[in-house]
Amino acid sequence: MPVARPVAAGTESVQHFIKAFNIKISTAKQLIKNLSGGNQQKVAIAKGLMINPRVLILDELTRGVDVGAKKEIYQLINEFKNKGMSILLVSSDMAEVLGMTEQTLKAVALSPELTSSPEPVKSNGGKFRINKEFLFEYKSVIALLMIMVAVSMISDSFFSTNNMLNILRQTSINAIIAVGMTFVILTSGIDLAVGSILALSGALAATLIGIDFNIMLVVTLTLAAGAAMGAMSGLIIAKGRVQAFIATLATMTLLRGATMVFTDGRPISASSGAASDAFSFIGSGYLFGIPFPIYLMGFTFLAAWFVLNHTRLGRYVYALGGNEAATRLSGINVDRIKLAVYSISGGLSALAGLIVTSRLASAQPTAGNSYELDAIAAVVLGGTSLTGGRGQITGTLVGVLIIGILNNALNLLNVSSYYQLIAKALVILLAVLVDTRSSRQS
Repeated sequence: MPVARPVAAGTESVQHFIKAFNIKISTAKQLIKNLSGGNQQKVAIAKGLMINPRVLILDELTRGVDVGAKKEIYQLINEFKNKGMSILLVSSDMAEVLGMTEQTLKAVALSPELTSSPEPVKSNGGKFRINKEFLFEYKSVIALLMIMVAVSMISDSFFSTNNMLNILRQTSINAIIAVGMTFVILTSGIDLAVGSILALSGALAATLIGIDFNIMLVVTLTLAAGAAMGAMSGLIIAKGRVQAFIATLATMTLLRGATMVFTDGRPISASSGAASDAFSFIGSGYLFGIPFPIYLMGFTFLAAWFVLNHTRLGRYVYALGGNEAATRLSGINVDRIKLAVYSISGGLSALAGLIVTSRLASAQPTAGNSYELDAIAAVVLGGTSLTGGRGQITGTLVGVLIIGILNNALNLLNVSSYYQLIAKALVILLAVLVDTRSSRQS
C-alpha cells in the first residue's frame, strides 16, 4: 500500500486512503467526530500510515465498534502484517489478543483485582490468615493434598511405592482421555464419544494383532482411526452447526453400535500373533521399574502443555472458547480449530484403547463405558470451565489424581463398587457447582 507524508484533505493521497479503507463519508472535509465509531478508527489508522511508520501501535482499536466494522479493521491489520509491518496491539478483549497476535507478551487488565495474583496469606493486625482468593485459586491442589493426608491416616500402605505406582497406572487411561477432553472443553465443547472410540479402536488393534500386523503399523493405524472418528464429531459440529452435546451423543451411539457389529458382541483376543508380546508391553510392560502406561501419560501431558502454552493452536483454542464470534472475525478458521481438537480427543482415546486392550490381552465390546464422565469430572475438578476459555492442563492432572486416589482409597477400605459410583457422582456434582460459582464470579 503506497503511503505519503501528511497532506491537505481532498488530495489524491487522502482519497486513496478513503477508498482503500472503505471509509464511509460524504466528503473528505467532513468532521471526524461526526463519523461512526468504526469509520473514526479507520481514519485514525490512515492518519498514522501517512507518515510511513515501521511500527504501528493500536490501542483498544475495536472498543465500541460494531461487528461489521470490527471485521474490516481485522482485515486491515492482517494486510499490514502480511506486508511486513510490525504491529503492537493493546486490547482488553482476550479473544482479540489471542486471535490477532503472533506473540503475546503480557495480558494486562485495568482492574488491580484482576491483575494481582492471589497471595497465600495476608496480615491482619499482626496476625496472618489464609487469603480466600488464594484458597479458591488453588482449590484443586488443596483438595488433593487433603485427600492424600486423610487416606494416609486411614491406610498405612497408601504411601507405599507399589501403591503409588498402582494409582498412577490405573489413572493413566483416564488421564490420557482427560487431556483430549481438556482441549475440547477449552473450546466450549464436549465429547461424549471418547468411550466408544476407545472400544472400537481397541477392537481394531486386537484384530490387526491377530492377523500378524507389525506393532508399529498397528499403533499408527489405531491412532489414525481414533483421530478420524474424533474428526467425524468435529465435522458434524463445525460444518453441520450441531451442538457438541447432540453431535457427540450421536457419534457415541453410532460408534458403540459399530463396535458391537464389528466384534459380534464377543471379545477379540490380542494374545496371539507375532506382535502380541510387543503389544502386551504397551499396557503391562515396565521400563526402569515403572509401568509403561505412566510414561505414556507423562509424555501426553507434556505435549499437551507445550501445545496449549507455546503454539498458535493453543492460543486459538483459548480464543475460541473465550469468544467464538470475535475469534471468527479475527480471521481464524474456527471450523479447522474445532476439527483439530476433536481429532486430538479421538486420537488420545484410541491411545487409551491401546493400553486397555494390551493390559487385558483382548478387546472387550463394552470397554470404555462411562469413561467420558470420568474424563469430564477430572477436567472440571482441575479448574477448566465448562463454558470454555479458562483452564490449564496441569489442573487436569490434579483432577485425574483426585479421582484416582479416591478410587484407590475406597478399594483399600473395601468399599463396595456400588458406593464408589455414588461417590463419583457426588464428585462430578461438586465440580460442576464449583465451576458454576467460578463462572458467575468471572
